Amino acid sequence: MDPETTVNIACVRWGDKYPEHYVKRLQQAVYLHAPLGQQYRFYCITDSKIQGVECIPPSRPDWPGFWSKLNLFDGDNVPSGPTLYFDLDTVLVNNWKPLIDHIGINLTISLPFGDSPRLRFNASVMSYRPEYHTEAIFLDFDEASDELMQRLTGDEEVYYPYVTRVWNKGQVVSYRHTVRDAMMISPKTVAVCFHGQPKPHEVRASWIDTNWRNVQQTLLENW
Repeated sequence: MDPETTVNIACVRWGDKYPEHYVKRLQQAVYLHAPLGQQYRFYCITDSKIQGVECIPPSRPDWPGFWSKLNLFDGDNVPSGPTLYFDLDTVLVNNWKPLIDHIGINLTISLPFGDSPRLRFNASVMSYRPEYHTEAIFLDFDEASDELMQRLTGDEEVYYPYVTRVWNKGQVVSYRHTVRDAMMISPKTVAVCFHGQPKPHEVRASWIDTNWRNVQQTLLENW
């Protein structure tokens, strides 16, 4: 595959907070909503082995929880090239081409969901190229990780200096703040983020059945 035209689709699984089927369902949803003809490489940064998934051990397995996401930016350990990252509790609902149209050397990320005075961004969905400036995220954090994990309240705070663009309004949305009380999902929405509670397996809705809970059946019915 051509590294300049192939998009890396990345996720991170640390510990047992999310069962393996969260990785599998994200992988299947990426396939379901892939742009026609688009080459991509799906991988998961994890210290476990998941059948049918390319698993890359983290450079720093000692970074716990959401801090393990900083392993995404180690250019010596992960594939180079345009990269699109999804949290495991993200449900894809439409073609993800709009999210790869403008992958740059710095971060594209979401504005915060809701009215959080603490956060300037939400990192559930990100795009970047790990071999360029974003590699500094890993290197800088690696130098002072113990102190930063004590002082900062989340990985989003690490990303502030590297963000140059945010997703267009409505492309990446929050289930709690946008979708829960809506009658339908906007056709321009690509990803619904289940940050906090509830998680996708706790919600009953036809769009979750189609795109997440029964995504394998949806694939069989469409191909």
